[in-house]
Amino acid sequence: MANEPRAQGQQGGLAVEYMTVKDAAQRWNVTERLVQRLCAEGRVDGAVKFGRS
Repeated sequence: MANEPRAQGQQGGLAVEYMTVKDAAQRWNVTERLVQRLCAEGRVDGAVKFGRS
């Protein structure tokens, strides 16, 4: 977990860590398309769309 690339941001004074679709797919051992679909269906808590992903 310590060596995984992540983007960090601020939200309401709290540090927020983001995981890309590619990172999630590798971690969950599924395709990137499945991760996109799960996010679109609201099945991933806290999923936020940035750009095209």
